[in-house]
Amino acid sequence: MKEIPDPILAGFILGKVSLASELKIDFSIDRDSSFIDVPAEISRDSLVTIIGNLINNAFDAVRENGKEEKKVALFLTDLGKELIIEVEDNGNGIAKDEAKRIFQEGYTTKNKNTNAGIGLCLVQKEIHALGGTITFSTNEGEGTVFTVAIPKNGGI
Repeated sequence: MKEIPDPILAGFILGKVSLASELKIDFSIDRDSSFIDVPAEISRDSLVTIIGNLINNAFDAVRENGKEEKKVALFLTDLGKELIIEVEDNGNGIAKDEAKRIFQEGYTTKNKNTNAGIGLCLVQKEIHALGGTITFSTNEGEGTVFTVAIPKNGGI
């Protein structure tokens, strides 16, 4: 955690480590991660929203995958001109017909009686407000990787 010195982000991620342990999910943080050079102007609330929703979705995906091994990996880097956040899971992946709609507000593959369907929409809004982008790659039956790039200069 010395590579993530911000107390808000570090504490938040440690909370996710504890949650993963309770859920019996193998949650790893890449050893090459570094989030030391995060500009003060980038809202920690926005970063918590982005990272938190992506991790929570990954946890949900692996809990529903039917596999014995449930893995989620987080990679953070501040090298270069962007902050990169990558969350990878070994869930069931995203079906092609769903992939086009995952960022739409209200769209969910989860139980419709929950508050599901706002997380990825909110993540996308926060990323765009920071001048960033979000992409994902998925293989049905194998998992998904979400990659976020946020310019350190606020998109200027």
